[in-house]
Amino acid sequence: MLIALLVVLLFNQSYSQIPGSYFAVHCEVGSETRLFPTLQQLVASANSHNIPLTIEFTPPWAESILADSLKLKLIRQWQAEGHEIAAHHHATYYNDGWDGYTNDPSYISDPKYKGDMQDYLALLNRLAGDYPLLTGGITAASMDWPGDNMQYRTTGFAITDAKSEPILETLNSHEHYFIGYGALVRNDLLDSAENLYGLTKENEVFGLVTHVMNFTPDREQQAIEAWFEFAEGKNNKTVTQIMSDRGQGPVVSIVTMEPEKLNKKLFFSNSTVRYQTSSSGTTIFNIFDILGRKTKIYENQK
Repeated sequence: MLIALLVVLLFNQSYSQIPGSYFAVHCEVGSETRLFPTLQQLVASANSHNIPLTIEFTPPWAESILADSLKLKLIRQWQAEGHEIAAHHHATYYNDGWDGYTNDPSYISDPKYKGDMQDYLALLNRLAGDYPLLTGGITAASMDWPGDNMQYRTTGFAITDAKSEPILETLNSHEHYFIGYGALVRNDLLDSAENLYGLTKENEVFGLVTHVMNFTPDREQQAIEAWFEFAEGKNNKTVTQIMSDRGQGPVVSIVTMEPEKLNKKLFFSNSTVRYQTSSSGTTIFNIFDILGRKTKIYENQK
């Protein structure tokens, strides 16, 4: 029996240069029912190459998953496997693709309006569950950035946006880190992505993004799977893990452990978790079982 232990250290430690690569997936408005099986195939392909994904969900996807216990169980399984549940926002200028949330008060009377970005954040936090929701691909961020709880903004499109040095920026008085990614949305971009990866400096992060709809045989599935093969074993992490390793934002660690002794009912009899931090600060331990269910929390232990 394995127990997953989520450790969130709420302080910024000194900067350390640890190169990392991430792969993000956008779950677009309007495809939440039709393309969930495709997302399952994409995650399975990433798992086969040990690639943790940063999966950015729009509100319609979150609503669809939360209404389906089997889908939600899969999300918890993916989290336990090391994938990050993140947020994606389609702003008002997407017209039919708008997700219904904005901080712009002129849209309150719009029939498509569902709430402001605090309402948006509450919905996506339900999807993330007991895991922290720290990363977001938020469009119109100057108006719609959800607030201080979200630490990392991913954005970009050109393949040359794939390598970037994260920078601290402020939008609407909220500080967060900006991290770029390049869009792997054409098969002929694969060679460019591989070449750029080789040019990434130690103080930079390499990131790619695609859409669930791109992972089909008639689209870019071949290029995405080829990237997974190329990237396997090359320090692949989620956005949050990369940034926490760099000491930029909260430090989040997933630790697995085996009980030293189990009684007949398979409960803990005696177990010890040893950990070390580079700086002092408040520590929160969330303990999850192998299905991703939180079983215990220890807070404010220094």
